[in-house]
Amino acid sequence: MGENIDQPLAAPHCLKQFHDTVPKEIMIETLTYLPLSEMGNVLRISKSIHSHLTETPRYFQSVFVSYCSNTSVPRSTIDSYLKSIETMSTTDAHQTLTSKLQEMVAHQKKLRAKREEAELIRKRMQELMKMKTEQEKQLRELKEQASRMRLEMNTRKDDATK
Repeated sequence: MGENIDQPLAAPHCLKQFHDTVPKEIMIETLTYLPLSEMGNVLRISKSIHSHLTETPRYFQSVFVSYCSNTSVPRSTIDSYLKSIETMSTTDAHQTLTSKLQEMVAHQKKLRAKREEAELIRKRMQELMKMKTEQEKQLRELKEQASRMRLEMNTRKDDATK
């Protein structure tokens, strides 16, 4: 059976492995969804990667759980991911959590793109409605002006025939 996830690794190796294998983009994206206290931990670890800051790979789990809960992943899904890595070696568990994070970040990017697209469509519709309203207003004004002019012309004709 593989190394249990709770087995300690020498901290600098554990952190360096995490820092080196998680792409910067994923690390940054993950940070944006973490609570401030957790974000501080991640930033401190990134700055002092060779310091003895953690004893176990639980750090991977805490980042993963924080990200999941802040992106509305159901607790049952989080639990099933964590259960699936219990018997894995540290390396395998790390790779699994990293790939799950990558999938989730990609999903969040798609959701963000959809929200931005919907916002763009909404703004464009507002602009079109505003233009339509303005055109209708101008048309109404032109009709009123034409009506006034006809009335004036009729009044002049009546005055001329008297």
